[in-house]
Amino acid sequence: ISELLPGQPPHLIRRLHHAIQLVLLGVGDRPKGPLDVHTEALNCRAVKFTWKFDPSDANLQFPVHKYLLQRRRQTVWESVMESMDSEFTDVALQPGTTYIFR
Repeated sequence: ISELLPGQPPHLIRRLHHAIQLVLLGVGDRPKGPLDVHTEALNCRAVKFTWKFDPSDANLQFPVHKYLLQRRRQTVWESVMESMDSEFTDVALQPGTTYIFR
């Protein structure tokens, strides 16, 4: 950057460099996340998740482009869904097993 803007004060070059990094890294406001999240146990092997998209998340500098749902059994997190859908049914559960979702 300093080569493109010769003679500019170092503090200005640093601020400009930092601003460019923020944009390139996608740093912006954090999305609020989904609204009205509900779960429904369908049977001993399946659970259904539903939620609503927060309309204010569409106005962010870097809007939401997918939801990620992960499941943990014991100590391992596993991605079970990456999509813009507003519902997901996990049908790969084992009866008698404790799961945590995020």
